[in-house]
Amino acid sequence: MFGEYDEMMVYHGALVYVLLGLLVLGMLIPFLSRDCAKSIKRKRIYMFFTHGMINIVAFSGLVGFVFVQMDFNMSMAIMILFYILLSAIESIKYLAMLHTLGSKENCRANMRAISIKYSLINITMVAGILVYKVMEN
Repeated sequence: MFGEYDEMMVYHGALVYVLLGLLVLGMLIPFLSRDCAKSIKRKRIYMFFTHGMINIVAFSGLVGFVFVQMDFNMSMAIMILFYILLSAIESIKYLAMLHTLGSKENCRANMRAISIKYSLINITMVAGILVYKVMEN
């Protein structure tokens, strides 16, 4: 039915969609609680899941890349760069949210703005690479 590479790319694609869903879910976390400390704790758990999912997606792509013994091309370099940027932006988002705990009066508004801003950047990056790969094929 499938070749091994095709099957691996189906799994990789499904994992990318799960990552997109997780990013959208993470954007909504500050809207679920009135207490900033609870939101930070939830964001910490979300960050662990997100970094894990980013690594799972990268590893599944790497397995497909090695399995077929493809040559390294510009598309692979872009995906590696986006892997690094996704991880870095998620960490920066969490650190920015930690800094909002100092100001109690604007904590919720700042956390929501930070969450939306950084999550939309990540979602745009993942959706952009997804569209690029579809257009490439």
